[in-house]
Amino acid sequence: MNLNNSYQISYQIATSEAAINSGANQESSNKFAGFYNLSYNRLNLLPETTYYFRFRALAFGVYTNSVIGSFTTPSNKPEVFYSPPSNITSNDATINYTINAKGSNTTSIVRYGLSNNATTSSITGFSATGTTNTAGNTVLTGLTPNTDYYYLIEATNMNGTSTTTIGTFTTTSLIPIISNISTSVITTTTATINYTLNANGNNTTSLVYILDGGIITVSETGFPAVGNTNTSGNVIFTGLTPGTTYTYQIEATNSNGTSYSSILNFTTNPAESKIAEYSFDNTYNNLLGSVPFASNSGTSFTTDRHGNTSGAININSTGSTATITGLPYGNAPRTVSVWVKVNAYNSAFPFHNTIFSYGAFSNSNAFGFSITDGFTMVLGYNNNYTALSTNNLATWDHYVCAYDGTNAKVYKNGILLGSQAIVWNTINNSDEFRIGIGVGGEFWFNGAIDDLKIYNYVLTDTEISNLHANNTLSSSDYSQKNLEVALYPNPVNDILNIETVLELQSVEIYNIQGQKVKTSNQKQLNVSDLATGLYLVKIQDFENNSAIKKIVIK
Repeated sequence: MNLNNSYQISYQIATSEAAINSGANQESSNKFAGFYNLSYNRLNLLPETTYYFRFRALAFGVYTNSVIGSFTTPSNKPEVFYSPPSNITSNDATINYTINAKGSNTTSIVRYGLSNNATTSSITGFSATGTTNTAGNTVLTGLTPNTDYYYLIEATNMNGTSTTTIGTFTTTSLIPIISNISTSVITTTTATINYTLNANGNNTTSLVYILDGGIITVSETGFPAVGNTNTSGNVIFTGLTPGTTYTYQIEATNSNGTSYSSILNFTTNPAESKIAEYSFDNTYNNLLGSVPFASNSGTSFTTDRHGNTSGAININSTGSTATITGLPYGNAPRTVSVWVKVNAYNSAFPFHNTIFSYGAFSNSNAFGFSITDGFTMVLGYNNNYTALSTNNLATWDHYVCAYDGTNAKVYKNGILLGSQAIVWNTINNSDEFRIGIGVGGEFWFNGAIDDLKIYNYVLTDTEISNLHANNTLSSSDYSQKNLEVALYPNPVNDILNIETVLELQSVEIYNIQGQKVKTSNQKQLNVSDLATGLYLVKIQDFENNSAIKKIVIK
């Protein structure tokens, strides 16, 4: 305001523009001529109200008025706004919202119903204080399945009530619930699909099918469910192709509709086969002349158990590695067969002497084998199976380690030392297979290794016995004709009788170390000079029919 003389300054304020003229002059003060920035604090105004004002200057009994200005006071009612509902089921829903109490204690109510103008049900929500946003939620229960609901939130404090716009959500149907899906007992041609159903109070059927490009190619009827509790079961697919990845899905149906699982997959085990074989007959290569183990300063060739020079690999505390593809990983079945002669035991705790290993350097993620003078150990890394066994230095012994995905077994010289249920998940570490050293480069071995064989399935007890006796899986490996023969008595003390149709060409008896201890061509043998224990008898007649039998000498 430009003041050229001495003036009396005041202002007028009212809640309407028309009321300004009759408004009282406020806060009068005298000012000399000059330029001033004038400000006034006005208390106890009404919230959420528009006010009109003007300034006045009185000189010589005449008022000069400014133009009329206006302002609106803010509301002190709470602010409230919602975010999308969550955890919506057939009977429940969580309403999420935020309140700013605007400095006054604030309560809230959630109102809901079946139309936007009939939110007749309500539930008390959370409270808020202060001037910052407070987030929370209120759970609506007892709702009707498969129904559209409308809701709003009211927030109230001493200054009034604020209301949100109307939101909506739809409860789910009482269709079945499918959960806990897994696969187990996967073989080369079968797989078991495990899952759980909740029928949601209505009789429910289920179906499991295999997909190819989204098209159902194979289906199996699953198990039914009733009630409101979980029911678990499985479906077994058979006739599958080895080494094949299959895609599958589960559906469950009741009177309210059908639910579907996500699309999952499994892979059948590859066809049963020998993955690799190393004879170590003056070569680091496998029998196909490839995939060699690495030679180093600690590896050389030595005499094997048959007396053949350079017929086995000797490892002196260094170990060796080869990159072998197709090794069994995860919990896939496997068998590893190997002949071992220990030159010196590791004297450092924990005294392991690792024969072979592969996999990862982490708990339960490896597979290997170790021996000491008092036990054998099938290794999973920090989750191992130990079987007692006296293992002598400078003696060739045959060891077989097997795992079927559930149980680990270890054999010595054709005899089962024991088995144990155990969970392993062997992890691929660049297909690196080690002999004479652990997966972490630990637990060195000083001795000889021969006739290493790796299979992607579990050998039978008979196949393991044949491996020990003949370095082959069955008697048909050395004769294409099988001999029908009976041995008695068994167990035997002195005279062993052999009953066959034709006369015998040869009879050979081997101890469990694989050593030939007696030969004959007669149908009666005196075995009283042999120590008690298990023996294998190899019999061949003059037409080259042959057989291998076990006997026990007592």
